[in-house]
Amino acid sequence: ELTEAAVSIDANGIDVTGTFALDGVFSAQLEGNLVWADDPKQPPVEVRDASGEMVAGSVGDFSFDADHVTIALDGFQTKGSIDFGSVGGDTYVTLASVLQLGLSGSAPVDLVGALDSGGAFAMSGNATMSLLGFDGEVDFTASRSDGTVSVIGKTTVQVQDLVDVDLSGSFSRSGARSTFDISGDTTIDVGFISTDAVVHLSNQPGEGGLTAQVRLKTGGTVSASGTVTMSPNGTYSFVGSGNLSAGPVTADADVTAGNCAQRTCSSIGDAEIHVDATVAISGFSFALSTDVAEDGSFDATLSLPRQSISGHINLAVVKAKASGSYKVSVVLSDRGHGSVSVSGSVSLKYKVYELVKWGSWHHLGGASLSAKVHGNGTVSLSVHVKVAGHHITIKL
Repeated sequence: ELTEAAVSIDANGIDVTGTFALDGVFSAQLEGNLVWADDPKQPPVEVRDASGEMVAGSVGDFSFDADHVTIALDGFQTKGSIDFGSVGGDTYVTLASVLQLGLSGSAPVDLVGALDSGGAFAMSGNATMSLLGFDGEVDFTASRSDGTVSVIGKTTVQVQDLVDVDLSGSFSRSGARSTFDISGDTTIDVGFISTDAVVHLSNQPGEGGLTAQVRLKTGGTVSASGTVTMSPNGTYSFVGSGNLSAGPVTADADVTAGNCAQRTCSSIGDAEIHVDATVAISGFSFALSTDVAEDGSFDATLSLPRQSISGHINLAVVKAKASGSYKVSVVLSDRGHGSVSVSGSVSLKYKVYELVKWGSWHHLGGASLSAKVHGNGTVSLSVHVKVAGHHITIKL
């Protein structure tokens, strides 16, 4: 839409200055001219052709341009220019802009494209930049179609042996924050992660980095679904939940994995898997926290905190009490539980009523027990009893 035009007419041309606006996108101060006559006695009117050269125009030729135009591109306020005209039967409309993303590591992007009479446009360009530490060339397209303006970026991310993926998605700006979310389909095949996945590179709130939803599996022992986060230096970390299966023992599990040599993931180390689970064995619940090899093998000893026991008996003239403790431990591996061990001890004391009061406590004796149920079902048992100075030991 051309508004507020000022017109100057001479022998061969018409000079026009006016405001050209595209609702919601830009408003430009245009200058240009139109050749309306061909009087050989007057100087010819020069117009700008599609290549940008100034040439002598013929009747009907025209060209207009505007510089320092602010163009709104999905929140980005860019500076650009507009050139359009028709010279020698060649009609053109050129829109150019410099896109400043405002992202750490980004570079200015020179965009050039075309604008049609309906207000739709498409500009493209590329620049080498770093997105969250991933360096490469990014191809951009800024367009307006059906009244909607969008900025789309495309790039390829390759992280050592982890992933090689083409990513595409939107870039936008709201207030002082520029955000992007680009994604692509690929196959991740590294160690215990082998799956088709959609990879995202995003700085949206709550996100940050190169991530994918994947499934982890180690032999038949651990399977889990979760998020793997990959870094430019080739390190990765996985956080998820799933199942632990160790012979007849199964349990829900929280699973972490990765190849970081340090907590900060500043360099690559050996691939590791760690499992945390609550395991029920022989009527007891054990907390399991163990590393698992890539082939699914592991060995762990699980123990319950030592438990205290006590009791007492009150008769007419005699009181007795018992106190002790026991501990249960299990040897668990990827093949199942190998043994269950129980150990404990108890001490017996008594006192009697002496005439008008209760006497002091006296040690009657005690007992200790050690029992072990082996993986093959056999039982080892050792019992030691001490009563009134006499010792009895039983072993099975």
